[in-house]
Amino acid sequence: MEKDSFENLIADKPSSVKIKGITLFNAFTATQKAYRDEPTTAHMRDWQTAESAFNEFVGMISEEGGSFSDLAQAMAYLKKDGWSVAKSSLYRHFSQGKIPVRDGMFLKADMDRYAKAWLKRKETGKRVQEETEDLHRQKLEKELKRLDIEINQRQLIYDRESGRLMSRERMEIELAGRAIVLESGLKHLIHTTAMEWIRLVDGDAGKEGELIHHVTRALDEHLNRYSQPIDYRIVIDEHAADPEELENG
Repeated sequence: MEKDSFENLIADKPSSVKIKGITLFNAFTATQKAYRDEPTTAHMRDWQTAESAFNEFVGMISEEGGSFSDLAQAMAYLKKDGWSVAKSSLYRHFSQGKIPVRDGMFLKADMDRYAKAWLKRKETGKRVQEETEDLHRQKLEKELKRLDIEINQRQLIYDRESGRLMSRERMEIELAGRAIVLESGLKHLIHTTAMEWIRLVDGDAGKEGELIHHVTRALDEHLNRYSQPIDYRIVIDEHAADPEELENG
C-alpha cells in the first residue's frame, strides 16, 4: 500500500490507532528496504513478519473489514442491520466486557457476534438462538405430521388387505341394502298390524294419543331389531323400475 493511501485510511481514526498504524507502516517499509539492500534469510523473515502485522491492521480498519471508531457508530450499524438495541444496554454490555475493543476500534465482525449472542431482531423480537429453536421445533412438528400421515396410510393399506375395510362401492351397496330392508320391514309392520291398531281405538278419534303411543312403540321395537346384527340377502336388479314408478303405477 502506498503511503498516501495509508494516510487517507487512518485520517479519521483515533490517535492511538494512527500511532499504531504509522509504527507498523514504518516497520514494514524499513524491513522491506533492508531485505532489498541485503537479501538475507533473517531480513526476509523480518520483512514477512512486519508485512503480516501491517496487513492485519489494514484489514481491521478498512471499510472492507468493517470497523467503528466509537460505540455510537457501532450502534447505528446494528440498528441498520435490523437489531433492537438501546444506548443504555449497549454501553452496559460494553462495560461488562461483552463487546471487545481492539486498538480503540470496534470491529464489524465483533459487533455481529455480539448482536447474535445478546440482542433481539426488530422484526421478530427474538434472539437468533430463539429463532433457531423455533425453526427446529417447526421442522420437528412437520416431520411428526408427515410420520402420522405415513402411519395412517400404512394402517389403511393393512386394514384393506386384511379385509377389515370395504370399498366405497361395497359400502354404498350395504347402506342401500339396509335401507331397503328397513323400508320393507316398516311396510310389512303397517300391513300386519293395521287392523290391531284400528281395534285398539274403536275408530274413535278421541283416542288419537293412544293410537300414536301404540304405533310409536311398534316402530321402536322394529327399529331395535333392525339395529341388531342380522344376516340378510338383497338382490339389486339394475334394470328394475324406480320404486316411485311402481307406487304410481
